[in-house]
Amino acid sequence: MALEHILSPITINGLEIKNRIARAAHGTSYGRGTVSEDLIAYHEARARSGVGLNILEATVVHRSSANHTVDAVDDSIVPAFAALAKACSAHGMKTFVQLWHGGHRWAPANGMAPLSASDVPCPLGITNTPQPMTLDQIEEIKEAFAAAAGRVRESGLDGIEIHAGHGYLFHQFLNPLTNRREDGYGGSLDNRMRFLAEVLAAVRARVGDDYPLGIRISDYNIPGGFSPEEAGEVVARLCEKGLTDYVSGSMGSPYSIDSMLGCMDRPSGYMLSSAEPIVQRSTVPTMIAGRFGTLDEGDEAIRTGLADMVSYVRAMIADEDMVAKSARGEALRVRPCISCNQGCVGGIRTPVQRMTCTVNPAVGFERTLGEHLIVRTERPQKVVVVGGGPGGMEAARMAALHGHDVVLLEAQPPRASRSPSSPAIPASRRPWTSSCAPRRRCGGCARAISPWSCPGGSWRSARAMRKAPRPSPIWTAASPGRCPPTPSCSCPTTRPRPISGARWAAGRGKRNPSNCT
Repeated sequence: MALEHILSPITINGLEIKNRIARAAHGTSYGRGTVSEDLIAYHEARARSGVGLNILEATVVHRSSANHTVDAVDDSIVPAFAALAKACSAHGMKTFVQLWHGGHRWAPANGMAPLSASDVPCPLGITNTPQPMTLDQIEEIKEAFAAAAGRVRESGLDGIEIHAGHGYLFHQFLNPLTNRREDGYGGSLDNRMRFLAEVLAAVRARVGDDYPLGIRISDYNIPGGFSPEEAGEVVARLCEKGLTDYVSGSMGSPYSIDSMLGCMDRPSGYMLSSAEPIVQRSTVPTMIAGRFGTLDEGDEAIRTGLADMVSYVRAMIADEDMVAKSARGEALRVRPCISCNQGCVGGIRTPVQRMTCTVNPAVGFERTLGEHLIVRTERPQKVVVVGGGPGGMEAARMAALHGHDVVLLEAQPPRASRSPSSPAIPASRRPWTSSCAPRRRCGGCARAISPWSCPGGSWRSARAMRKAPRPSPIWTAASPGRCPPTPSCSCPTTRPRPISGARWAAGRGKRNPSNCT
């Protein structure tokens, strides 16, 4: 597919964006209050690949709500914003900042009660019962959003998004289940959307009419809650008033947290049941998200008129070079996201306290582990990697990227790269694109391995290699449960360790306890 739709430019309030590939805001915990060097390197790696529009994670505007992302509560953030703008604009990527208040989902750091439309607690039970906002507090929060927006524009970044979905403060006002007010901010839809409209107007007055300003909005995805149709009506009214330059449609809230963070059981584009009724009411450019994994899928969504832009977050956590590979016709070399949520979601909520990735160990460490830093060796060698599990394939891939001649050995029959203890996965539900992918990458291998395989390398069985010249060095790779049980070795796994050619010949390619570490 030519990808002519998704690679075409688009304009948002006079700002030309080079293509329609976007990355919606998502927390990383790399900054923890500021825009750190790790956070800049993370976004710059995606800019280098060719992303058109990137939206920085939820950015705190007022100390009545704390997060582990970025704070824009005072002018000290401006130089950090400017550094991000410089790094990303060098590669042609436009960067917006998502301004955010968590309401009853995120309490202030001082332990006081969070703010909300009413005293309805967050269904996740993670904060105290909220304090219904007074009119003075509403005015204070409006000014905080406007002031933060002014800092964004001053820094040289390209635009602003207001988060009005996913159960955060504005969503709590929009939702009749969490807004029980009896004043001008509760009751009818006009009243429930008043706070959001007033904040958008205050931000517009601060940054000017020529600066891109958009919203992200979702339904509550619960019976009796804020519906996709109501969200679409809010979008239509905001567009009519000229208060938004684009609309990012999404799905879900804390009442349906699984719909916000769709796992591998959800199909590509799963958010469309909520997002489509929202974005179809818009008269300005639109964006959708929801487990889109390939540019072909996004191109089709744009071609059929579902939206003007498509967001790729987890897909580009897994492979920061997805856009560049796909654009040059190498989509089968993209490392796919398997939608396990263990690193991108779980990493932030574990003692690690930062976003990681099950299939991409370099994410968040692009300054030191990024593949763009690899320099090909001037003295290529024959490298044998023993063991075709994920660890072995990654070792083989990295050796090949360094310019070595790689051979990957695996004694077991083809198993689609699953671990020895895992059940077979039906072909229709495998997270990779096609079993023919390795044949196109690895010089004719006959094994259906996943896209961690080594570019330019080859796969051979241990039996076929016994008569082959003995190369050096040789590396073993970890595989659960492969160590024979012996009194001296009860380890469940082995770690990669170099072994000599003599030990390889003596062992005839078999793992033994002496190879364990």
